[in-house]
Amino acid sequence: MNEIELRNFVSMNIADGKWQLVFQFLAGLMNEKENLPSEIITDLLPVETEEKSGLYNEEWSLDMEPRKVTCWPTMYKQHLAVTLFKCTNESSTMEEIVQRKLQQINFNFVNFNSCQLTPVDCASVVTVIKNVQQISHSDLADNNFGPLGCFEICKLLKCSKSQLSWLDLAANQLTDEGAKYLAEAINNNNCQLRTLNLSQNNISDIGAQHLAEAINNNNCQLRTLILSENNISDIGAQHLAEAINNNNCQLRTLILSENNISDIGAQHMAEAINNNYCQLRTLILAENNISDIGAQHLAEAIKNNNCQLRELDLSENNISD
Repeated sequence: MNEIELRNFVSMNIADGKWQLVFQFLAGLMNEKENLPSEIITDLLPVETEEKSGLYNEEWSLDMEPRKVTCWPTMYKQHLAVTLFKCTNESSTMEEIVQRKLQQINFNFVNFNSCQLTPVDCASVVTVIKNVQQISHSDLADNNFGPLGCFEICKLLKCSKSQLSWLDLAANQLTDEGAKYLAEAINNNNCQLRTLNLSQNNISDIGAQHLAEAINNNNCQLRTLILSENNISDIGAQHLAEAINNNNCQLRTLILSENNISDIGAQHMAEAINNNYCQLRTLILAENNISDIGAQHLAEAIKNNNCQLRELDLSENNISD
């Protein structure tokens, strides 16, 4: 098979999963033999982008205006991009070529939502994009890559060249182990993250404690933390309340909807927002187990002059008229 035939074959079959290991092996050969040009694979890198408008702001609020971002890759090119990233990991030359190509594409949002990414895929993605400095946003939600995948993503957050400020990791089964990895990452002085979505990740009070300790650190630049639809109870709420009560904490928005927080947790939150150290502006506690007692604690807190809260959501709790 000559070069033209090989190029055509790769182009026609690169998206076919059964050939993936073969092409990764081929990429390794390209690293060793000059007569197999790496462009056979790197030329297939998708360059199409798409504009999106949504709640991609670095600081969240209920009345914020949609923000436009430029996404790469497009929905129908996501699996191709992941396959190419795996191939480039077999060759340092190919990796450099792909990174240069990515720098030339005008985008700021990496979108691999719902791509069935594995931990190995996560490692490949991070290896390639970690030096692409224009990336400020990344949506990796709904992949179920678990704590091992999260461990790989955290390497991106710790990278000195990373400018990532907005990250969606919802619905990935990260568990408390993944929360621990993320807590360590957002404590790193290289981490630029402002918004982190960890909804639907089976995070319990243990994971909430890890994250609370992280946002309590003056290295952490996080402004918005989304922990909705997890397994956080009053104990986890207490850890988070103690954290936002600390003058090191820069958090402005905390979303804890659809957890297991009762009046006790609401009281802890009330005590926190009542403190002049607390910089929280938005607190979402919708769909928990809060009754009139918890609502009263919060109502008394927001009357205090120290409280900086502007938005409080207690909808769909057990609060009477």
